[in-house]
Amino acid sequence: MANVSNIFKDLVNKFTSNKKLSVFVYCLLLSTFFWLLSALSKNYTASFPVKINYTSLSNDFVLTEQPADKVQIELRGSGFHLLAEKLSFNVTELSIDLNSAKPHYIENSYYIKTSDYKSKLSRIIDQDLKLSYLSPDTLYFKTEKRISKVVPVVLDAKLTFKPGFLFRGDIEISPKKVVISGPASALDTVYSVQSERISYLDMEDSISFTVDLVNPFKEKILMNPKSVNVLLPVEKFTEKKITLPIEVIMESENADLKIFPEFVELTYLVPLSKYQYLDEKIVYPRVIFNKDKANHKTLKVEVEDAVTFGELIKVKPEKVEFIIRQ
Repeated sequence: MANVSNIFKDLVNKFTSNKKLSVFVYCLLLSTFFWLLSALSKNYTASFPVKINYTSLSNDFVLTEQPADKVQIELRGSGFHLLAEKLSFNVTELSIDLNSAKPHYIENSYYIKTSDYKSKLSRIIDQDLKLSYLSPDTLYFKTEKRISKVVPVVLDAKLTFKPGFLFRGDIEISPKKVVISGPASALDTVYSVQSERISYLDMEDSISFTVDLVNPFKEKILMNPKSVNVLLPVEKFTEKKITLPIEVIMESENADLKIFPEFVELTYLVPLSKYQYLDEKIVYPRVIFNKDKANHKTLKVEVEDAVTFGELIKVKPEKVEFIIRQ
């Protein structure tokens, strides 16, 4: 760094000591300044982009295609004013009222003539500049009437449990359904709304959380609400065995049936908190006999129950033998 500093100082000393070179550079800078001053005082034509801000779109309608986000304007004036306008155009914005759009001959299409906004633009730009034209000359819009429908929420989840743990009931989602609104062309193919992907591994306890919903069409569709509350009811499970007599249901009036064995052992997988509530009062094992089964050797044991908190995992025996007594 010291060497560079010394070199720079030597160059400065040589430059200042050389009067002819100093005069030449000074004259060059002065002539450049006057040339630039003369050039900027002349008139020129230049194009500028202007951002568009669309306003007043009725909630009853939705834009199905994104309209042009800017217009190109041509200005004429001195170089000074054009340069100043160029520096300020990054914040210049043209507001266009969509209620002023006129219907096009194509269904659901509307248009606005940009020439209608020429006077408004003239007030925005430097008054010493002349606005020549706008491009494009017409802005086109495609809209559809907004409709609403109610669709269910689907949880997108990867879930695993530690050994011995399971859901003690259904996954609770609140609300279970959401209202979506948008153009019919988009809503016709939407039958449900998914949540964002969530993942819980090796669960051993209940988990509650809020998750955002995925909007399938972004700005085309409005969704209410945009998130749901979820409860994953997890509990430790255990097996419970109960032994019950098998009921014989006769669909043939003239037959008397004897089954072997007369009892069945049922094994349920139940949460620990519900263990005591599983008993013979809500479980009904049975066999059904009719004349079509007269030539069979066994009958299948069927089980009806009112168990909403567990799962029947084993029936022993699954079939029983029988004899018909006359």
